[in-house]
Amino acid sequence: MTKIILVRHGHVEGISPERFRGRADLALTTEGRRQADATARRIHAVWAPAAVYTSPLSRSRETGEAIGKPFGLSPSLVDGLVDIDYGHWQGLTPAEVRARWPELLDTWYRAPDWAAIPGGETLQGLVARAVAALREVICRHPQDTVVLVGHDSVNRAIRPSTCCGRSDSYDKPTRRCGYARRAVGRSVSGPAREPIQHREGGGLQRHRSSGYRNGLTPTCSSSGSWATLSSMSGSLAAPQTGL
Repeated sequence: MTKIILVRHGHVEGISPERFRGRADLALTTEGRRQADATARRIHAVWAPAAVYTSPLSRSRETGEAIGKPFGLSPSLVDGLVDIDYGHWQGLTPAEVRARWPELLDTWYRAPDWAAIPGGETLQGLVARAVAALREVICRHPQDTVVLVGHDSVNRAIRPSTCCGRSDSYDKPTRRCGYARRAVGRSVSGPAREPIQHREGGGLQRHRSSGYRNGLTPTCSSSGSWATLSSMSGSLAAPQTGL
């Protein structure tokens, strides 16, 4: 089976005030590099990944470099893991967006799958390309442990597809340099596992959701195989603006 360690990049500038950062290419701060190093140590202590894949944006790439270094791995860039395109909203605060698009912003927070950001990406488009990237990685590594370093928006698109076969839903927010392990195999075996997530402060916590489910979803379309996924289930919610 493929084991996926899903990681969010470390801290960047622009957290306060909150902004729709999206595809702005921001480097990690000193705190972000500390978080990346702490996550690397934790992964090195428990797992032996065969590969590290990251979003092409600097904040994810730098986090992936820190994680890969103890294993002699350089991250491979995957366009499908890039952050959501906020279009005309990029760089704006929620208050600035509300001044120009009040009804659309309300829709984004209430039912993001119905929102169409001007000049940006729909949630359906985000989910489709993120899950396609996940499928490609699984096909390359049917028996390996691999690390994916993305963004809050991308990780929340991937996680529901690895819990119950749904590629049309959106999970809860992830902490910066938070991670969760996913085991992807070909047969149903055992109860759903409870992933461990890394706190921003360096500790560990159990990431709980409203419930756990086992489900099936196809991995490699060329072979028609199916994967059993034991993971968290999450509710549909809008992403945090600071991604």
